[in-house]
Amino acid sequence: MIHLIRKKNHWFKTACILVLVFFFLSLVITTGSADVFYRDGTRISDSSGIVTHAFSTRGGTDNEWGIYLFYSTRCSHCQDAIAYFKELTALDPNLTIHMYDLALSGPDKEDYKRLKKEYHLSSLSYPVLFIGDVALEGFNEIEAHFSELYRENELQREKEESTRDTVPELSEYDND
Repeated sequence: MIHLIRKKNHWFKTACILVLVFFFLSLVITTGSADVFYRDGTRISDSSGIVTHAFSTRGGTDNEWGIYLFYSTRCSHCQDAIAYFKELTALDPNLTIHMYDLALSGPDKEDYKRLKKEYHLSSLSYPVLFIGDVALEGFNEIEAHFSELYRENELQREKEESTRDTVPELSEYDND
């Protein structure tokens, strides 16, 4: 009988140790989703050349130069993204990030669904940032790629605006 009690005690201690090990490992390892997608829904597996192709085609939509962050107040990675963008907007007053809390607002959820459809994505984790022809899912991807994408987004926007200003209107060619 004493032998069985010792054996049960041993298994209980081993199980407790394993539970603690898995618990501490889960604290160290980030399990959040992190991906980068093009507007056509293609997942970018090697995001090292992300900017090279990110602005190759314009979607022609109302939001093509906007920067949109969707988050949930209940998400810790989302809180990191919000703090990150608050710091950046404090440093650059020209930077505008449209932030939408999906935990609170019905209209924000509709905008989120519209952008997911536009980017051909059925499922995304929070936080997610839409910029140009790219969607960044997860704070790690946002932090890793935002600055470079923002610079390119601004260059492309300025380039498009300057060519739009230099193209003569058809009325200038009318022969009366």
